[in-house]
Amino acid sequence: MTYVFPDSAVINSPATPEALRLVERKLNVNLPSDLSDFLLSADGMSAPESILLYSTQDLEERNRTFEVNAYAKGYIAIGDDGGGHLFLMDLSGGDTGVFMADQGTLQPSRFLRIAESLQDWILSGCPTPSPETDEPFGELVDVYLERMPPGGTRDLVVVKRELGISTGIVELAQLAKRAPIRILKGVPAGKYTVRCQKANQLVPCLDVRNHQR
Repeated sequence: MTYVFPDSAVINSPATPEALRLVERKLNVNLPSDLSDFLLSADGMSAPESILLYSTQDLEERNRTFEVNAYAKGYIAIGDDGGGHLFLMDLSGGDTGVFMADQGTLQPSRFLRIAESLQDWILSGCPTPSPETDEPFGELVDVYLERMPPGGTRDLVVVKRELGISTGIVELAQLAKRAPIRILKGVPAGKYTVRCQKANQLVPCLDVRNHQR
């Protein structure tokens, strides 16, 4: 199928079949036929409201950066809105819809279907829900440092690394003296529950609680 694009879209030149095979090999997936047809018609495009659909070159880098296979196995990110949301498609080919999700909460149960097919969505101008009227994409949680870990500062380095936080080690050590204490507030539940589980396997000292404003 050759894609049709609205006048508002800025499209790249078509991708080659070789470029598609290369990205499939690098990601170890079979691209949905709708996505392949899109890329063979335009190797990436931009639309109004900062919507970007990835080129073959971007697909690998973006999916690895957002760890899509780890948090939303069976899906592939095909674009983003530049404001914290990803657009995804089902890799199985059984569902041709386009889904929208918060970059920090890649739980398929939280995905919002925004179109029945990629072509339909593109032809309609790539509309997205209004954050003022649509319910949030994911649950938020707070992360608590429950105690100073057994290895002291050495273990706090592990906590900092696994959570990916910018708080310095000296500051974390000072906070640990007042434990239990909240060290992350209102973060996406899916991503940080997994991160805390990984950290606790190494240095058990974290807890995930319902978000308190």
